[in-house]
Amino acid sequence: MAGATQIREAENADVPAIAEFLKRNLIIHRHLDWRPAIEWIGHSPFLMLEKGQRLQALLVCPPDPKGVYWIRILASLYTVPVEECYLALFPVALEKIRTMEKKSAITSIAYQDWMKSLLTRNGWETCQQVVQLRWNRGKAASFPENCPDGILIRSMNLPDIPEVALIDQACFDFLWQHSEDALRRAYEQSTYCTVAEKDGILIGYQITTLQRNRAHIARLAVLSEFQRLRIGHCLVADVINQFHKPWTREISVNTQQDNLKSLGLYRKIGFEMTDESFPVFIYKD
Repeated sequence: MAGATQIREAENADVPAIAEFLKRNLIIHRHLDWRPAIEWIGHSPFLMLEKGQRLQALLVCPPDPKGVYWIRILASLYTVPVEECYLALFPVALEKIRTMEKKSAITSIAYQDWMKSLLTRNGWETCQQVVQLRWNRGKAASFPENCPDGILIRSMNLPDIPEVALIDQACFDFLWQHSEDALRRAYEQSTYCTVAEKDGILIGYQITTLQRNRAHIARLAVLSEFQRLRIGHCLVADVINQFHKPWTREISVNTQQDNLKSLGLYRKIGFEMTDESFPVFIYKD
């Protein structure tokens, strides 16, 4: 890049400039996140690439949960080659990450072809594939009207979040775990959240969003020792009953292509694979 450039961590004073930058015509990768980009300021790495004190590019990849660094934002002006920005920013981010945590995972989902190509050329390897399923009303299997005896499905409340976080950490691989803060934000931003209880103890939960008449099951987990009781089935059935309305255009869910239990659950209730899939990359030093 011609001219003097500098790379530095974003500060609170940079909020107006970053907010304005993100409104511009950009080449941008955004991780699906419950926290707005601006709120990651103060969580390293949040790197700005400036030329003549004008913001040219951003790389935002702080950890959440601890030890897992997703690329949450990679953005550059259309007039600046995005890969050139990445090659300037990523080594700085990598040094910071390895200084903070030598054993950590640096990961990214590639939603766009340019991001997939960039990561493939620069030392990243595909580790999983995220696939999307959509509920087919016509082929939907019947599901139980009632939960098994002793199981209660009820609305999630804010005081449930610490227990929900423990369930999440017990059920998901470390790459996919959500912190308590992320789950609280998900609860606050979602449309329909429920928990499953047995004898007053939380054993499962789901979080569903609704945008433009499209419902999406964003999160679902049941403790392994209770998975044979069809509790996941009941949680999903409850979501379908909630959103099975003429004005709801679709109900969808994402899962990993190699998560056979999850795929089996959704298929039994009438979900079918779509053409939507996204590779998950992990950085290999």
